Amino acid sequence: VERVKKMRLNHGMLDIAFAGNPNQSDPETCKGLEELFDWRRTMSCDEAGKYKYALDVYGNGWSSQFKRLMTANAPTFKSTIYPECLAPWVHYVLIQNAYSDLYDVLVFFRGDLAVRWAHEELVAKIAREGVECSLTFWREEDAVAFFVWVCSRFISWLWWDVVGFHVHINTFFWSNADFVFHVGASST
Repeated sequence: VERVKKMRLNHGMLDIAFAGNPNQSDPETCKGLEELFDWRRTMSCDEAGKYKYALDVYGNGWSSQFKRLMTANAPTFKSTIYPECLAPWVHYVLIQNAYSDLYDVLVFFRGDLAVRWAHEELVAKIAREGVECSLTFWREEDAVAFFVWVCSRFISWLWWDVVGFHVHINTFFWSNADFVFHVGASST
């Protein structure tokens, strides 16, 4: 077993940078972050889909990119504190929240810097399972049904006297969806 500095692994195994520009801090801090780190332009979905592996990184909440990454036929590496409906190591590759095992997992799947001892057939199987799961069980109609169920529960628990409401959604997942809910007024 050879010990290698992580600095060598970074350049040999990863192509990673911040995308876009810093925009969630005060202007002075954003300027400092822009000078401190490597920033590149944001990639299109087609460009990002050409990479062999995908790393799903949370932003300020849940990852809106997870389904897109899984559907791109590249194994998705994901750290999470949220329970997922998908099976880790079957549909995606689970890594620790601190990314401390990222290099170990990459070396296991792609091999060392000399590309020895790779398990590419296993990572390809995980990618295929992820795509199949994404297309079969993570469909728009499933999301709509779940959204309708959540809204109906929300109404029944909180708004007993609501007669109806209308929700218009225009997001990545639904291009233009309208939902109208009518609930009978309570008798109290």
